[in-house]
Amino acid sequence: MQNFGVFVHVDGEPDGRCTGFIRVPDLTWGHIGHPSEVVEAGRRITAEVIVVDTRSGQVTLFLKRAPKARC
Repeated sequence: MQNFGVFVHVDGEPDGRCTGFIRVPDLTWGHIGHPSEVVEAGRRITAEVIVVDTRSGQVTLFLKRAPKARC
């Protein structure tokens, strides 16, 4: 975990050829001081794939959940 985002292991990806990354602004709608406030090392998360770069093996992910509607 870094101050600028979170590197993640992508399930089903063989031999670590691909690295997932979630930028801090894509973690949550609210302000946070550090990514560890939203995710914990070693925990499984579900995220949306935004960009896949097959040449570099990088996957950009989005974790924000849609805000709950208020009635």
